[in-house]
Order: sequence, then structure tokens, then C-alpha cells
Amino acid sequence: FPDTVYMAFQYFHCQGRSGTFLAVTEDNGRSYCFQSWISPLAPENTSGSLAAFEPAIEYLGDRTIIAVLRDNAGRTGTFQTKSTDMGLSFAPLSDISDQVDGGAPVGMWQRARLFKESNPSFQYGNRRDYAAGEGRLWGFGVHSIGGGYTRKPCAYWSDSDGETWSGPELLH
Repeated sequence: FPDTVYMAFQYFHCQGRSGTFLAVTEDNGRSYCFQSWISPLAPENTSGSLAAFEPAIEYLGDRTIIAVLRDNAGRTGTFQTKSTDMGLSFAPLSDISDQVDGGAPVGMWQRARLFKESNPSFQYGNRRDYAAGEGRLWGFGVHSIGGGYTRKPCAYWSDSDGETWSGPELLH
């Protein structure tokens, strides 16, 4: 379906709640329809809340989409979830902070972007099968241990479609 595009959107600061949802277009971006919630609509700034934002999504093959998001409530965590039905539903968020904190107890992955090596947008002349989800999953973004001057561009990678992550490898 060359005209079908999936997009993750932030539902941010609405009556003290935030969440992230998936929308789909079948007319190459002229209009979008709500597909499902990636992270639940939850209270902001509440301990234990699953409010999350800054979504990154990527297709893994076999009708599976992965999403990585940043914690909005405590501002110290990184979450992940997957859909195995092309975004009609997502599993509950799991906290992957201990895998991506870079050894800093308050570190987090911010502004995540995900790319499968087989993604045709990732590499010119790519010969890997994107529909089958071939290749390593790469994650790019900013590693932060508190904001401001601690933010550093970085790369993460997973050879298990997000089951485990390696990194960060700082890019500066």
C-alpha cells in the first residue's frame, strides 16, 4: 500500500493529561484517522503515571510495530511497547530505562527515532527485505542525565527487535 502512512502523535497537556496515539492515512497524508492509543491517556506529573510522549515508531516485519517513548510524569524514564496487529492495539508500556540509561541512574533516551536497517528510507540501494523486518533496529536521539548541557546525541541498537538494547554510543 504505497499511499498508507502510519504516524505517532502526542496528545499533550490536555486538562492535565497526556498520551500518545497512532493514526493512519491511506491517501498519502491528506487525512488521518485515529488507529489506537500507544500510551494511555494519563495524568501528567503524577508518580507512577504512564503518561508518555516524544513517540518514535518503526515497522519490524510480520505486522509488528515498535514504539519508544519518553516518560512525561517523572521525567526520568524511557518506555517501549509493541503492536502485533499493525497498530490496532499496543501492549502495555514496559520501562526500558535500565537498558538505555548509559550507566547514569537518572539518564534517559530523549527524542528517539527508530530505523530498521531494511527500511528503504534508511539506506540507498538497500537490499534487505523490509516487509520481513530484516536487519538491526537502530535508535537515535539524545541521551540526557538531567537536561540542559547534559544532552548528547547518541545511537542505540537492538539485534532482537527491541527485546534488549545496547548503547548509548555517543555521537559527538
